[in-house]
Amino acid sequence: MAKIEKERIGQYLQTAFKIIKGNDGKMPSKEVTNQTGKKLNLSEYEKERYEKSGYIRWESILHFYSIDCVKAGWLIKKKGVWYITDEGIEALKLSTLDFINTAQQKYKEWEISQKEKEEELDESITRKTAFEQAVSIARGEIEDYIKNLNPYEFQDLVAALLRGMGYYTPFISPRGKEIIS
Repeated sequence: MAKIEKERIGQYLQTAFKIIKGNDGKMPSKEVTNQTGKKLNLSEYEKERYEKSGYIRWESILHFYSIDCVKAGWLIKKKGVWYITDEGIEALKLSTLDFINTAQQKYKEWEISQKEKEEELDESITRKTAFEQAVSIARGEIEDYIKNLNPYEFQDLVAALLRGMGYYTPFISPRGKEIIS
C-alpha cells in the first residue's frame, strides 16, 4: 500500500501558502485547492478518491493538515476564505519537512494549552459548585437556627442585626411578662 510522505504533505501546504501569498494573502478555499492541484505533479495514488468518503486523497490531506497551520497561527480560515498571516509568510522560509514538523509541533502545543484551559475550567466549575453547595448548606443551617430561637432570642438577634447595620436601638424589651397598656 502506498503512502504519502510527510515531506510531500509539507509540499502541499507550502504550495498552497505560496499561492495565497501571491493573491494578496487571501483566497477562497476552493480556489486554493484548484490552483495547488495544478502546481503539484500529482501521482495517480494522490488523485485517487478515498473509498469511504469519496474525497480526493491529496485534497483531503491538504485540508486536514491545514488545521495544524491554523493552530500554528500561520493561516486563518474564515467563511470559506484562507488568509495567510505574517507568521505563515515567515514559515515559508522553512524546508518542506521543517514546515510540516513545525506546524505539527505547534498544533501539539495548542492542544496541550487547550487541555490545560479545560482543566482550569473544570477546576473553576468544581470550586464554584463547592461554593454554591456551601452557601446552600449554610443558608439552611441559618434558617434552622432562626426557626429554633425563642421570642426573646429572636428579638436580641434582630436588635444585634440592626445595630450591625448602623441603626440605634434604644430599648429592647426585657424578659418577663408582657405588659399591655
